[in-house]
Order: sequence, then structure tokens, then C-alpha cells
Amino acid sequence: IGDMIVSLLGVVAVFISAVVIDKIFLGGTRAFVCEIVSDRYAEINRQIIEKMQRTTTVIEVLGGYSGEKKIMLKVSFTMREYASLMSVISGCDRGAFVTIHRAHEINGEGWTY
Repeated sequence: IGDMIVSLLGVVAVFISAVVIDKIFLGGTRAFVCEIVSDRYAEINRQIIEKMQRTTTVIEVLGGYSGEKKIMLKVSFTMREYASLMSVISGCDRGAFVTIHRAHEINGEGWTY
């Protein structure tokens, strides 16, 4: 019975550590903003809207090194939607340039962060 208690305490300690790390590194934030630069932006955009029921912002950008005009998609999402978003992006364009930022506050229809 002593081994079971030690094991249970270990599981509790791991859970508490995970929660504390989440609060320290993510500040408890559950909302993020993703910026996607891809030549396949139209397909990625369509799938984000259809599969995730999220809207995007489409922004024309200029490559700093190449000088090429590109399209960047910007989408806000929750931590629970991370896997779905990455699946959509990689399914359309494995070479897409993707950055993800923590959102400290999001206001607007569908958001209360």
C-alpha cells in the first residue's frame, strides 16, 4: 500500500508541476494568434473557415529578404484548437512559414479573452 501512495503522490506532483509551468510560461493564456505565410493561402484559409469555424484576416506582406509580395493569414485560436490548426496548415502546405504568439487579450464576437 505504501508503493501505491508514493505512486499517487508522484502523479499529483506531476499534475501540479504541469499547471504551474503552464501558468508561468503561458500566463494562463488559452488564446493564441497564428500568422501563416504560404503560396497556398487560399486553401488554408478555406479550410480554417470550414473545418475550424474560425475567421481569418488576410494581409498582403513583403518579404524582407526576397522583396516578394506574399499573403499572410492571421487567425486567433484556443489551445484546444492547436492540433486542428496545425493539421490544416500541414495538410495544405508543409513548407508554410508559421508563427504563433500568445494573445493576452482578444475582444470581439466569439471571444472573451
